[in-house]
Formats: sequence, structure tokens, C-alpha cells
Amino acid sequence: MIEKRWLRSIHTSEGKLVTARPHEATFNGRHNCCKSKTLVVLYHRKQKISETTGLTLRELSLASGVSYAYLKSRLAKWVEWKYLVRKMTDGINRPVYSYLIGERGEHFVEDRIPRERLVEYVAEIRINNLGRK
Repeated sequence: MIEKRWLRSIHTSEGKLVTARPHEATFNGRHNCCKSKTLVVLYHRKQKISETTGLTLRELSLASGVSYAYLKSRLAKWVEWKYLVRKMTDGINRPVYSYLIGERGEHFVEDRIPRERLVEYVAEIRINNLGRK
């Protein structure tokens, strides 16, 4: 049962008044896995090693183990939803986007990902990065 304090009325883009309900992220199987791994990599860079530069799409794919094609299709959405922050940086031949974790992304890592799943994701990231070296 959803508590009354979590329910609120909002207007849709069509102007219709509806009741908004909170959404709980699920982590069944692969659901939310790629987003979580991506956010964990960026969270680690910001919070643990104090790295202020972002990662490009290619670097993020290599560091997280998430496929390049999937990230390419999702990063713009995650920026729109404020999980990530996108900045323009100098690439080898041309300017490229680099990605940093946003405030909502930090909240997702700290408060939403179940601890047992977080441990699994970190282990998968480490295995992926050991295999690359």
C-alpha cells in the first residue's frame, strides 16, 4: 500500500490531471544492470578517486563492460533524466562528449541499488577491467 504522502496530482503534457505514484526501481535479472554499472564507474571516479574529468562513450563502455551500442542509445536519456551530466571535451580529431555522474545518479548508487546487487556489479566491473589489461 502506497502511503498518502507519496501521492500527488500532476498535469500531463496533454493537460490531463492525474495522480502520480512513486516508482521503485527493480533489479530483477539484467534489469537496471547496465545503468547501474555505468553509474558505479562514474561514482567511483568522482567520490573515491576525486577525478573531475568525465569519460567518453568509448571509455565508459570499456570501463563498465556495457556494450558501446547500448550506451550510445541510452546516454542521452540518462542525461535528460539527470543521472548524468554531459560536457564537450577535446577528442583526438574532433570535440566529443564526456560524461560525469549527476546528482540523481549519485542518489541512485547510494540509495537505490540493493547492496547485494552493488557487490555483484562491482565484481563484474573488476573482472571486465582485469580482462582488458
